[in-house]
Parts: sequence; structure tokens; C-alpha cells
Amino acid sequence: MKKKFTVIIALFVCVLACICGLLACNNNDNHKHDWGNGWVEVDGTYHMHKCAGCGSEEIAPHDFDNGNFCVDCGYINTENLGFFPNDDGLTVIGSHVTGVVAIPETWLNMPVTSIGDNAFSNCANLTSIIIPNSVTSIGDNAFRNCTELTNIEIPDSVTRISGNAFYGCDRLNIMCMIMQIIWVIRKIRMQF
Repeated sequence: MKKKFTVIIALFVCVLACICGLLACNNNDNHKHDWGNGWVEVDGTYHMHKCAGCGSEEIAPHDFDNGNFCVDCGYINTENLGFFPNDDGLTVIGSHVTGVVAIPETWLNMPVTSIGDNAFSNCANLTSIIIPNSVTSIGDNAFRNCTELTNIEIPDSVTRISGNAFYGCDRLNIMCMIMQIIWVIRKIRMQF
């Protein structure tokens, strides 16, 4: 009797598990996944998102097609960037960077506060640079001869742009250059 009761309970649990499995949305074409906030970084290679309804997870490789940051989750690949200590954080430099490059606000929990002298000079295939609010200075010749550079956004936090920072950047968006000139004039007026 006890054996029959155990078999019946086991059979009931199996049937219940099958029904729950059929109702779960992982294999149900009628369910629309709610991915919530989108992709979240997992590591330097992958990102993931999780369905708020069923808990199903999807993992995919980062999309670095346009440069060093993932267009899906915002992860910044620092592989071709170098970081060196300075008085108030870190200085960044790049080598062989291409496409759109995003400089991280921090690296190893230290703020990135400057773009070094000659940091990205002669990176002929660099097309756009994204500078975080943590950066306060751009060094000499930082983007010299970046001949394909067409866009750069300089945050208000930058208080110093050194000589020839954009020398040879012939394709740099003229509007961007005008904004930089206005910005430099404002900064100079503040010093007097």
C-alpha cells in the first residue's frame, strides 16, 4: 500500500511538472518576453537580458562593430587603451583604435581625468570619440592626424585643451570645432 501511494505521488509530481513546463514561456511561442531594462554586461565577451515574466535568460556576444563599446549594453572594451597614474586619477592613451571610441569614466575604480599627450595621434581610422565627464584635460597633439575623425563631444568638465590637440583632423565636424572655440574663449574669459 505504501509503495502504491509513493508511486501515485511520484506520478502526480511528474504530471504536475510536465504541465508547469508546458505553461512556462521558455518554449511557448505565444509568450512575448519582457526583457525589462535591456542588455546587462556579463563580462568582456558577453551580455545578457532576463525575461521579467518567466525568468528566461538570453546571452549574446557584445556588438563592437563601431568601435570599443557595445551598442547594446554600453560595455567599454579597454583592450586598445592604456591607463597611467596622474596627480588626480588616470591618463588614457590609445593605440590602433578605430571607429567610435568611448573613454571609460573609471578604470579599476580610479577616475580617468585626462587624455594624454599624443594619446590618439595618427589613429587614422578613428571616426568619433566619446569623452566622459571625469576628464578635465586633453593633452598636446592628443588627436593629431586623426584624419577620419568627424565627431567629438567635449564635456563641460574639460578645463584645459593643450596645443595642437586636433591638428590634422581635417574632417572634424565644423560645428564641433566652432563649439570648441566658443568653449575655449569662455574659459579664457573666466581666467581674467
